[in-house]
Amino acid sequence: MDFTGTGLITRIAILRRAAAAAVVAVVAGQAGPAAGQTTMFQEPEIVVLAEQGNLERMRALLSEDTNVNRQDSKGRTALIMASIGGRIDMVEMLLAAGARPDIADQSSYEPLAWAADRGQADIARVLIEAGTDVDSQNRHGQTPLMLAASNGHLRTVRVLLDAGADVSILDYTGRGVLSWARGGRNRQIEQELERAGATD
Repeated sequence: MDFTGTGLITRIAILRRAAAAAVVAVVAGQAGPAAGQTTMFQEPEIVVLAEQGNLERMRALLSEDTNVNRQDSKGRTALIMASIGGRIDMVEMLLAAGARPDIADQSSYEPLAWAADRGQADIARVLIEAGTDVDSQNRHGQTPLMLAASNGHLRTVRVLLDAGADVSILDYTGRGVLSWARGGRNRQIEQELERAGATD
């Protein structure tokens, strides 16, 4: 095979045309990924649908042989995205389909941690009823109660306390939930935690 002179130039030209054709095919959808697959251009469909709140398409997807615990490029599952967005109908649908509430994303946040952080009290309750650990800790040792307290989410704090959240847990720097609550500057939350036995 000729790799010099005219032959080499010809091969380079062919390769360039092939590469250009591949790009056009992807853009046109002619060489797109199979449903639910992840590429550098597309996240798993199940995660995208959860973020969008598309219940109808999600219902159809779950009726197929779909991995309900598929994670996107940030490690987030459909259940995590639904919890972040406050989409309780989606959360319930995913849990019924076998979504695991104990899978954490790359930031080490499980669905309950995200629900607590965002003040999604009703979703927090549903996740707890599904059996998630109310005292799960992220890589910094923060519990859902700490996250809810530090962000001033009184109703979510009450849901977590009613579920038996442990007020004596310290994060990995030795900081307790009452300290986190003071950072959120919500005196009602501090009082709730003190009544539950939280101390400095």
